[in-house]
Amino acid sequence: MTADLDRTSTSGQFPLADAGMDEWVAKEAPKAKLNMGIAVYGFDTNNANPKIWAKYQVCVAPLLPPTVVIDSDLTIDDKAQHVVTHNFGGAYVTSLELDDFAGGTCVPGNYPVFRRIKAIISN
Repeated sequence: MTADLDRTSTSGQFPLADAGMDEWVAKEAPKAKLNMGIAVYGFDTNNANPKIWAKYQVCVAPLLPPTVVIDSDLTIDDKAQHVVTHNFGGAYVTSLELDDFAGGTCVPGNYPVFRRIKAIISN
């Protein structure tokens, strides 16, 4: 479940997710069957008021609480590139409806996160 790791990273680094993938490789899991998770949702780490945030909500939130963590665009790009570079099977997202399916909220077009991942993985 690497999608739940490293969401606080804005630098494109994802050491916990990378370590999780490496652990399976070290146990001789076939790389072609391993998929790296990429989060299209974030969550509020404030235990008093937990809330799930869709990726598209984060870009339009007027005052996003500092306790909300989500994969940045840079981290999404780097995780997708990591899949390609290391010959993993692919990427997965845990919740289809949390990408901007209608389009236009953050960037023009529907499913911007999925399109971003696909553009990198299918090249």
